[in-house]
Amino acid sequence: MRRFLATLLVCGFSFPVIAAVSVGQKGSDFSLSNVDDVRFSLATPRTTPLVLIFTTKDLGSVSQPWRDSLTTALGSAAQIQTVLDLGDVSRFLHSVARTRIRAQKSKAVLDWDGSVSTAWRGNDRSRVVVMVVAPDNTVRFMLSGVPVSPNVRQVTEAVRRVAATR
Repeated sequence: MRRFLATLLVCGFSFPVIAAVSVGQKGSDFSLSNVDDVRFSLATPRTTPLVLIFTTKDLGSVSQPWRDSLTTALGSAAQIQTVLDLGDVSRFLHSVARTRIRAQKSKAVLDWDGSVSTAWRGNDRSRVVVMVVAPDNTVRFMLSGVPVSPNVRQVTEAVRRVAATR
């Protein structure tokens, strides 16, 4: 079984996404800040597609390669934003989490209670979910899995399709 799962990951298998916001739907507006209190708001008008990467503190080793690969592939064709679900971090440990996140130089916006992540991604915290969002905040593409070339290519193509429909 272990070998089968490893083969799926290596071959670029992507899992079906069961999310709270489906492709074709508009997600709710949200406004979150990163560790340096720089605010990101979905209500801010955009002219380019947005790639949202929903992750948790336990999936950083998977979500960071997604961000790096997509940044390299897309350049300025899309805005890329990581949403870090910290809903399972006790309030008592927020300052410790903030210190660790700052030390990693993360640009992720922090979803301290997990409500934004749950509203968009759903309750499954076991994998990274990547969404391509049009300037009108409609989700146009969704994927979860690992950042291997076929998956990165799918996201890149989705961004290009959204950009072409502006």
